[in-house]
Amino acid sequence: MRPMKWNCKRLWGSKMKLFVSLMLSLVLYGCSTLKTEQTDLYEEYIKQTQAVKNKTIVSSRMSFFTNEYLKEVDPDNEKSLLLLNLSEYVHQAFSHYQKITDQKGCLSINGIDLNKDPVSLHLEYKKEKGVWLVDYIFLHLIESREDYAEKALCPREVESMIFK
Repeated sequence: MRPMKWNCKRLWGSKMKLFVSLMLSLVLYGCSTLKTEQTDLYEEYIKQTQAVKNKTIVSSRMSFFTNEYLKEVDPDNEKSLLLLNLSEYVHQAFSHYQKITDQKGCLSINGIDLNKDPVSLHLEYKKEKGVWLVDYIFLHLIESREDYAEKALCPREVESMIFK
């Protein structure tokens, strides 16, 4: 019986190169396709405005707003229901910004209202049971488009800047 000699050239032959290349490709592909949970609060806002258009906002309000926010809304009072109709605040949106921390997110939407006056809508979201719900709203009526929010601001931040 002949002793086996290790031959590096044979070991790193074309089959081994193919195997290593394939494994490296799989590892790189796996790393590049890892999903990170990306939250888009503007998408949540759009879903809410769609529910208003479909006239399901009253029945689906628990899916969009926190219980604390809904305490201010009387479902039998038509004027009170306007608090659920975010699409009334911004008729046409031009830009939006968001910031998210652990369980809280803020969305600022710049646009015009039905009268074509510039407005910035500031929404605070709270994450409850894995779902982002509107918890606080502030509509900022501004003088001109130059006054639009240039970053995400939480509603209470805007209030404190205005009502110092």
